[in-house]
Amino acid sequence: MSAKNTDYIHDILRAVSVPPEGYERTYLMPQPLPESLFRIHSFALDISGRCNLACRYCAESATQPNKRMPMSSNTLLDIWSFVRKQGKGPVSFRLGSGEPMLNKPRLHELQDLIENTFSETDRFRPEVFITTNGTLFDNDDIDWFADSGWHVKISIDGPPQIHDRWRVTPDEYGTYNMVSTHVRDLARRIPEKFSVTAVLAVDSDPETVFNTLASLGVRRIELVPAVHKTLDIVPNRQDILRYQSFIENLVDRLIACESGHPQLVRFSNRVARVMGYDINYVQCGAGRNFVGIDSSGNLYPCFRFIGVDSYKMGNVRNGVAHTSGKSFRNGPGRPWNERSACKQCWAAPLCGGPCFAVSEMFGSGNGAPLPLQCAYTLIESHGAWRLVDTLRKNDPERLLAYLPSTIQGYEKTLSADKTT
Repeated sequence: MSAKNTDYIHDILRAVSVPPEGYERTYLMPQPLPESLFRIHSFALDISGRCNLACRYCAESATQPNKRMPMSSNTLLDIWSFVRKQGKGPVSFRLGSGEPMLNKPRLHELQDLIENTFSETDRFRPEVFITTNGTLFDNDDIDWFADSGWHVKISIDGPPQIHDRWRVTPDEYGTYNMVSTHVRDLARRIPEKFSVTAVLAVDSDPETVFNTLASLGVRRIELVPAVHKTLDIVPNRQDILRYQSFIENLVDRLIACESGHPQLVRFSNRVARVMGYDINYVQCGAGRNFVGIDSSGNLYPCFRFIGVDSYKMGNVRNGVAHTSGKSFRNGPGRPWNERSACKQCWAAPLCGGPCFAVSEMFGSGNGAPLPLQCAYTLIESHGAWRLVDTLRKNDPERLLAYLPSTIQGYEKTLSADKTT
């Protein structure tokens, strides 16, 4: 995407780059990142090494090798051994990068390893998060996920006229009908552990997408702008302005205490950060406490780097290579206060800096964030500030609903103690 073709983004950025009235970044500065070695507790597994769809905006296909092998039982056992060597503490597995349902035997083997090692009440029992395109489920799969305790996320882009434009089979057939059926079923059966992600490509109206997914019973919705090198795929000026209007209208409805709205995940995260929670110098723990693992057991900073040799950080048999890990953390994975384009931005604490993979694979170089991503983040940050500022003045108790789940649990415990 050439600079001259992104002038419309920079025009919008100028309008939202001014902090809202009363905003003080000083009070939202995170704690410094530790220099010591990190305990890895989140493991992203490339179970299948491939996908059964040919989505027209797929960012992974633009950057990752086309041919990757499915994971074997032996590699999964090596990964399990590597995970156990990290020491006692919380652990999570994240299954994606391609379509994990193409390798169902490994999914069941992972669940068997968990069940044979941890009791259901063990506080260190690993959590599993799977992201799938939702096209390969059968009734047994739905039952299994409902019983497994796994967190399930399905990618669905809204109504059929939007979804079927982008999320297609290799023969270019749309997939909405089969996917929406499974979305509705899982939203009913595991509402607290089910979510969806919709990619906003060009001409995707966020209000329509959001309302369609809500009508399927979904309670947690993630909207993300498409990232691609082709201008005809990514959101245009009108799309960004529609997203701004969507966020402003959503904030108005939330202030008015309209009930029944699903949670808009990215926006809710910004709200929590405005209140001072989950603030960090990095957007995620990639290359620190979070690693991606390919089907051969090689280690990478996250899913999005898998198969790109220049980002390899070691393997599960020998661990993270100290030099490679440090090089990533000081370079592509450096914090936002060490990025010239980020350190002066008013919303940096609410953002956490750029996605490392997007910055590296699609950015202009030297760790610069993608302007399109910045526009969406700044729009969300303005809305989050307005919501928190208004509720603080008029109805502060309602802000408790936006606290991170761990804090909410603590608050509920305190409230229960006060009544006994």
